[in-house]
Amino acid sequence: MECVNIKNSGSFGTVMKTNCPPDAVQPEIQTLCETVDNTDFLRGMPVVDELAGVVYRNVFCARCNAVNNVSFWRMTADCGRIPASALPQDN
Repeated sequence: MECVNIKNSGSFGTVMKTNCPPDAVQPEIQTLCETVDNTDFLRGMPVVDELAGVVYRNVFCARCNAVNNVSFWRMTADCGRIPASALPQDN
């Protein structure tokens, strides 16, 4: 378990599982779990084990820890101040 500061959360962190067990058998899943990449939506979105209440860094960390029933955190997006003229227009 590790205390992880979620981006833009100030000085607050969340305790979560951020790695796979030593006997993990899928190295690609282990890499997706243990390597931080905030540009990848699935790798940056924490999940919660619905039964045990344990928070995992992402769905891949849950998977390599043999957890299947997870809930994704709610997310908000802040696009800053984008003028309406810069947004795509429906035709």
